[in-house]
Amino acid sequence: MRIHTSWALAITACCLPVSAIAASSAPGSNPGATMLRIASQPFRYGGELQGTVPGLQDAIDPPTMHLSMGLSAPAADGSLHGEAILFRTDRRLIAEGMVSGRLVAGPTAGTGECTLHLTLPTQDVVMQGVCTAGALSGEIVSQPRHVGLLTRLATWWGDRAVAGRYWLTPASFDPADRSSSTS
Repeated sequence: MRIHTSWALAITACCLPVSAIAASSAPGSNPGATMLRIASQPFRYGGELQGTVPGLQDAIDPPTMHLSMGLSAPAADGSLHGEAILFRTDRRLIAEGMVSGRLVAGPTAGTGECTLHLTLPTQDVVMQGVCTAGALSGEIVSQPRHVGLLTRLATWWGDRAVAGRYWLTPASFDPADRSSSTS
């Protein structure tokens, strides 16, 4: 009976929301400084995220956000790193965070599949799609960070919930996006 109690306690602890694991936003939490770092990256993209990303836009209607992202050149293994800032369409700051991911070369030169992980204070946003030097586009999958083990397993085993779509281009990157107001 004692063994069953220990397992029950361990499972209960794993299934409870873990609020202490919240990651911080981008270093410094200063949108102006973050935008300067993004502008210094070799690959800069800007554009729209359309869809519903729970916890990020509350009552934004229509559900559209602007994303500015700076990425380093891909490493030999295809890994990518950088920073990003999410704004409302009126340029008020929603969140800033770190980006990591992987680029897999496609059948045509200059194209590839990429998966980018945007780590925000309360969300992990996964962007999966096509990457070229001229555009990043695809689907957004959002996973709240404060969920228990059973919720994560149900999401993992179930159908993938697409929260929206994104379209980013170098021409849409605007280094003047330096809003310091919060949502």
